[in-house]
Amino acid sequence: MKDIGIVEFNEHNFRVPGGVIEAFVEAQNTLINGVPGKIEMTVDDQGRGCVSLTWAGKDKVYSLTATGDDNVERKAEALRAIAESVVD
Repeated sequence: MKDIGIVEFNEHNFRVPGGVIEAFVEAQNTLINGVPGKIEMTVDDQGRGCVSLTWAGKDKVYSLTATGDDNVERKAEALRAIAESVVD
């Protein structure tokens, strides 16, 4: 997809050997490769949009953010496509 603006990708190691991760069901509103995640979409009063997508893999937390002047639904679709291609 073109014209979705700037895309930022981050991955963070978060698992400590023997550690436990708890996720709040109320904060999860999407699935990425069958894993619960969170997507947020905002548009300011000048039409600039921002979409953030976050999910946890086996040993890392991933986040994608797209910003720009385009439609947030297109940004969300592009981020989902990118996220589904990430191999954990």
